[in-house]
Amino acid sequence: MNVLIDEYPLVVLPTLACQYGLNEAIVIQQIHYWTQKNKPMSDGFVWVYNSIPEWKRQFPFWSERTIFSILKNLKNLGLVIAERKSDNPYDQTLYYRLDHEKFGISISQTLQDRKSKTCDINNTDITIDYNFENFWKAYPKKVSKVQAIRSWKKLKINDDIYKKIIKAIDDQKLFYKDKQFVPNPATWLNNRRWEDEVVEKQQTAMVWK
Repeated sequence: MNVLIDEYPLVVLPTLACQYGLNEAIVIQQIHYWTQKNKPMSDGFVWVYNSIPEWKRQFPFWSERTIFSILKNLKNLGLVIAERKSDNPYDQTLYYRLDHEKFGISISQTLQDRKSKTCDINNTDITIDYNFENFWKAYPKKVSKVQAIRSWKKLKINDDIYKKIIKAIDDQKLFYKDKQFVPNPATWLNNRRWEDEVVEKQQTAMVWK
């Protein structure tokens, strides 16, 4: 069976994938593609309108829940704006467009960063789950993301362990430590540091006699 390019391919840019994750990069590029084909609406912006089932027809390899999560994440990042445009209160279809101002600033900074360090995506599966993305946001030292992804996948982090990891980051007060004493995220994961016992320091009052 021939499965090679007999249909329109989806495009993904490595810079977007490194910055936001592979799934988000695919959706960003697809929204951009359709906005190039549509005409501006009365507000002067070009919008793409699709329901989640309609998006699924474009991304048949994802569940509707996954598509919803990707769009929600992009909205939370401020990269995608979603609005209801219909005057019909029963029409809940969302219209989407990229926030080009914020998006452009973010990508420009990423391209500058890549002059000094390369985002290594070669031979690496950068399709990562949202538990990892939340871990990455919560962990105070953001270096060597690809290595951290590899460690995360190798450890097969489930939802229960993920909750313990997020709690441990808070319990260990990593955000309050000098960054030079905080392990790299991959090292912290590989050593299963979320299992470390946290010893609370008790404050002792000085009694003057």
